[in-house]
Amino acid sequence: EAARGAGSGADHRFARQHGGLGLGLTIVSRYMGSIGGEIQVQTGLGKGTRITMRFPVEICQDCGTPDTVYSPGIRPGLTIGMCNAYISSPETSNFATQWLSLWGAKCVPVADTEIGSDEVRLDVLVVEVNSTTALGTPWHRITTPSLVICAANVVQEIPSSPTRYICRYPLTVSTLSDAIAALQTHAGESPDAEPTVDVRALVVDDLPLNVKVLKSHLSKLGVTNFSEAGNGQEAVAKVMQDGGYHLIVMDLMMPVMDGLEATREIRRLEKEGRVRVQSHIIGVTAERGRNKLKKMLEAGMDDALNKPVSRVALKKYVLRARSAGRSGSAREETVPHN
Repeated sequence: EAARGAGSGADHRFARQHGGLGLGLTIVSRYMGSIGGEIQVQTGLGKGTRITMRFPVEICQDCGTPDTVYSPGIRPGLTIGMCNAYISSPETSNFATQWLSLWGAKCVPVADTEIGSDEVRLDVLVVEVNSTTALGTPWHRITTPSLVICAANVVQEIPSSPTRYICRYPLTVSTLSDAIAALQTHAGESPDAEPTVDVRALVVDDLPLNVKVLKSHLSKLGVTNFSEAGNGQEAVAKVMQDGGYHLIVMDLMMPVMDGLEATREIRRLEKEGRVRVQSHIIGVTAERGRNKLKKMLEAGMDDALNKPVSRVALKKYVLRARSAGRSGSAREETVPHN
């Protein structure tokens, strides 16, 4: 049953202390079920855990070699630009091209003069740089979601961006797959898709990747004034320091102080008049069900979203936060399935 319960774990206190989403076994269990397989978990406190997985496969005696092998996390048909104009040796670029092509992507060479050109339509751009060329690369012209490959000592020379993924040498198949899978979610999006809105937002999550994704969503929805916190305690401190936020996107399971406790503290500060703005708080959770929603509403949250949070799901809350004030009452809505 633990394998079927998203967000569940042996002890929530452990999760609060060490972090974690509690999604691992759920994802594996659902995947095994989707292919007709099964997973069995045997565990005992102080004894360890044994996990048995059975796959419904047959050994093929003469299958030959397939022309295309699709990666589970990569959408086939992506157009990926390969730019190795900033290095002298193309081995890594050739390695990436080989695997991306096997995964069904269309890889096209891109010259440095073509970066940022409206004539070159790409879903993702792969750029390889070294310590000499990193400073001269026209990063301001790269608006396409990009994967940058470089040595560890070059990382600090590369400007950060919500749609830029940096991989250090050596590039591995799994790293390449993870990077493209993450970047493809931004493919086709315009950096200026939404007008700027006068909303101050706070993103609260203990996982840096989740914070990066949420900030990217908010930025594309026109929110330019936002802060971040790694746990509920930091969030409460930020609210007191800054006088409140129009919108708070709050994860539930975090170390030090969880999202529910942080929300209660923020509502107490608002009730006592110690902050200027009454925040619209959205709880983000991997769990589903009315019991969890009830706890979130009782803690003072206004709305709830399931992980992974999409930009489309966030949009209505950004617009709601922009309007004059909160309605003052939490609405008991079904947790949307994004």
